[in-house]
Amino acid sequence: MKNVLITSLYEICSTKDVRCVKATLNLVKEEKITVLHDQGFNLNHLGLQTSYYFNHNHKNCVFLVYCIWKAYTAFNEPVLEYLLSMYNKIPIDVNLLLKTFYSTDWLKGLLTSVSYKPLKWMMERFEVLVDTELIIRAACQCNLFDTVEYLSTKCETFDAISYLKIFLCENISNFDFDKDLFDFLFSKINITTPEMNSTVAAVLINQYVPDYVCKAFLPVCINNEAILNLVCKEAHIYITKLILENSHNVNIQSALISVCMENKTTDFLDFLSVGPDDEVEKLEIVKFIVGKYGYEQYDLKIVCQQAYQTRKFNIIEWLVLNTDLNLLDVHCIINSA
Repeated sequence: MKNVLITSLYEICSTKDVRCVKATLNLVKEEKITVLHDQGFNLNHLGLQTSYYFNHNHKNCVFLVYCIWKAYTAFNEPVLEYLLSMYNKIPIDVNLLLKTFYSTDWLKGLLTSVSYKPLKWMMERFEVLVDTELIIRAACQCNLFDTVEYLSTKCETFDAISYLKIFLCENISNFDFDKDLFDFLFSKINITTPEMNSTVAAVLINQYVPDYVCKAFLPVCINNEAILNLVCKEAHIYITKLILENSHNVNIQSALISVCMENKTTDFLDFLSVGPDDEVEKLEIVKFIVGKYGYEQYDLKIVCQQAYQTRKFNIIEWLVLNTDLNLLDVHCIINSA
C-alpha cells in the first residue's frame, strides 16, 4: 500500500491538478509515511528502488524534491507552485534546486526533453539570478535547444565555441544530436578564429560525427594537414573525401600512413565500437586516395610497414592486388599472408 501511494503521488505531479495532488498527500499523511520531511529519507525502506522509479541512484532523498522535479519537467504550473509552497519552514534555495535539476544525473533519465518554460517561470517567479553557465553546459550535453537559446539572452557573455565543444564531445547521447542546437551554436561562432582548429580536432576524435557537422567544419579543414591526418586515422571517410576534394596543398603520403594507424579512441565505449566497419572505411579511404592521386609517386613500403604494424592486413592485400608489387614491402606481404 505504501509503495503504491508514493509512486502514485510522484506520477500525478506531472499529470493531475492540485486538488488531486492534495488528496493523495492527505492519504500519505494518514498512512504516516514521512517522505515529505525536509531530511533525507531512504525510499528503499518502503521497498522502492529509486533508480527504477525515479531515474536516479540517490538512496537517500528529500522526496518533495522528486515531486517538484516531476511537476517541473511537465511544467504543471499549479502543482509546481503548490509543492514549492510546502517549503514553509526553510526558505527554498532556488539556485541549489536548479543546480540539482540541471545535472546530467537527473537529466539523463528523462524520456522526453524538458522545456525552457519551467526554468523561465522559476527565474521570474522568484526573481533570482541563476548559474546560467552551469545550466547551459548541462543543456548542451542533453540536447535542450530551447533552454540554451533562452539563456543565451540572459548571459553577459556567451562562449559559443566552448558550448559547441561540450555539445559534440560530452553529449549524453553519442548518436542523437539536436541539429537545431548545433545550428544555433554554430551561428554564433567566428569560424576563422584560431581556437576553432583545436575545437574541430577535439570533435573529430569522436567515433561518430554527423555529416552536417563535417560540412560546417570544412572551411577549417581545407588544406589543413593535421586535420586531414586525424580524420584518416579515425576513419571518417565522409570528411576525408570532402577535404581531399576541396584542398590543393596537403601531404598525401602522410594521409596514407595515417589511415594505417590505430584510432585514438576517446572513451571505453568508443573502444568497443571499433571493429569491422572501421577497417572497411579505412580501406575505402585508401582506395579513394589511390583512385584520385595514383600511387607511383608515394612510398608504399612505409605504408605497408605501418599497415603491418597495426594489423591492417586488408589494406596490404588490396595494395598487392591493385598497385605495383615492386613498390611494396615484400617482408610485410609475406608475414601478413
